[in-house]
Amino acid sequence: MKIKHLKVKTNSDWLAYQRWLPLALRAKAEQLGVPSKYLVPVQLTKAAPVSQISNAIDDCNQRFDDLCRFIRNSAAGDVSKAEAGKAAKGFLEARGIAQGSLVGVDVMSSMES
Repeated sequence: MKIKHLKVKTNSDWLAYQRWLPLALRAKAEQLGVPSKYLVPVQLTKAAPVSQISNAIDDCNQRFDDLCRFIRNSAAGDVSKAEAGKAAKGFLEARGIAQGSLVGVDVMSSMES
């Protein structure tokens, strides 16, 4: 059974979700630093039941839709606080930054003198 947007690698048992941003959003996404290809791990292996994989893909589809909505409404005045929070999580995920990984990071530590 083939599930849309499911990425299966031959050299790994872990699954991922892969989807390209719509063409109309790619230029704006590039300005925001969001890659055109949205690729995130599903946290399941090939041995997982199809129902679990389908549920995980549905969750990823929702986060992808939130990210697209965020890119479309990137003007701060157009995005509600709740939408901004969900979209920010999707934005960080799209950049490969796990939730909580920035806690305790000194923002000035990477600046050159």
